Amino acid sequence: MVYLSKLHIYSVLAYSIKVICYSAFMKRVSVVYPVFGNISEQQLEAVLSSVTNQDYSNIEIVLSEENPNSRFKTIANKFGATYVFNKTNGFEYNIGRVRNAGLHAASGTYVYSSDADIVFLRSDYISRLVKQYKISGKAYLSFPPMKRLLKVDQTSFYNDVSNHGLERAITALNFSDGYTTNSNPDKKLKVLRYGYYKKRYTIFTEEFKKISSAELKKYGYGLLHFTYHAGTIFTTAKALQAVGGYYENHDGWGGDDVYVQVKLGKYFKSKKGHLRRSIPKTSVFTVLHLDHKKRFSKQKYQDNQDVLWNRLARDYKKIIAEDRKENGF
Repeated sequence: MVYLSKLHIYSVLAYSIKVICYSAFMKRVSVVYPVFGNISEQQLEAVLSSVTNQDYSNIEIVLSEENPNSRFKTIANKFGATYVFNKTNGFEYNIGRVRNAGLHAASGTYVYSSDADIVFLRSDYISRLVKQYKISGKAYLSFPPMKRLLKVDQTSFYNDVSNHGLERAITALNFSDGYTTNSNPDKKLKVLRYGYYKKRYTIFTEEFKKISSAELKKYGYGLLHFTYHAGTIFTTAKALQAVGGYYENHDGWGGDDVYVQVKLGKYFKSKKGHLRRSIPKTSVFTVLHLDHKKRFSKQKYQDNQDVLWNRLARDYKKIIAEDRKENGF
């Protein structure tokens, strides 16, 4: 029989009380993901596993969908997530409406709004993000650095997550390339950008080698050694409510994330001079992007961009007032 001294017992009790009190005062973070019909169960479970693996103890997960889907509801129940949807009677997927449905259901002080194709590589990611937000003094954080996992490599990754757990699956990934991940080291990626708006294209190394230096110079291509995820926003729920959330009246995907970021920047600059601050481009804030085919045509994306930027050219106070009224914030 093991006998514990009173001092040891008091130390354990004091530590337990400290942990309980610390958890009680940790402000809740709502992690909000829009989901849609062709996301696989394995992908979604890998993403959610990276959330439930966090050491930050006060997190809620919100999955939002446009129409009810029994697959997602089952997964939501498995991970203790809130599942919400807006029935649209067959109309095209509207990402702004779906994101706002998630925001309305969220109960956290902070909101991490992103896409359901981002995996946290570290268990202290949310803890670090909350701390970074507090010390930055900015209205919102965005653009975390990311590595890419090719679609061809995802099945083996998902199997590793299912059979051995997330941490071991991440450890097994090949990070030999400085800006991508790929389990096949012979098929590395290059990420190119060109033009004023820094459009990005992902190609294999062997294809990149075929581009002459003259072509690179002529078309203004540059090689990106580090990419970031534009669709991520970390801020307070009150901040997103103040600007009316996401825009709901464009066609399908494209531009909704940039639009709300611009609104946040303009609104808080007028209030306190606060602007966006990028999430630090360091390894501790790097996320894993599960690459996929584009969900929209180039023309549809451009049409959405035109709608959003024309709208943002107006008085921001008026468009925020309109969005708050239309979106119920």
